[in-house]
Amino acid sequence: MATIDHKSDLHSLPTEPYPTSPLARPYDVPDDMEDSHQRLLTRLAGISMAVNVLTGLLANSEAFRDQQTSTEPPASGEWPLPPSCVEGIFLAIFHLSHYAESLSLSQAYEPV
Repeated sequence: MATIDHKSDLHSLPTEPYPTSPLARPYDVPDDMEDSHQRLLTRLAGISMAVNVLTGLLANSEAFRDQQTSTEPPASGEWPLPPSCVEGIFLAIFHLSHYAESLSLSQAYEPV
C-alpha cells in the first residue's frame, strides 16, 4: 500500500510575480508597466475581453430560450441564465463600456 508523504510541498501556492488565470496563464498587470500608452492599451484589451465574454454568455442564454420556445432540443453547452443574472450582466457590460470610454477619453487629452 502506498503511503502519503504529508511533508511534501505539492500543494503550495506558486510564487509568481504576476497573478494568473485559472488556466495558469499570467495576466498582464497594467500598473507594472512603465509606458502609459501600453498600460492603457492593456487595460482596454482586458475590458474588451470581459465585455466579449459577457456578451457571449447572454447570446448563449438567449439561444437556449429561443430553442426552448421552438421545441428544438438545445445544443450542448447552452443554458438559460436567470433574469437577475441577465440584468446583472447587462449592467456590467454598460459600466465596463463606460469605463473603457472614459479611459480612452482621458488618454486623448493627456499631453504627449
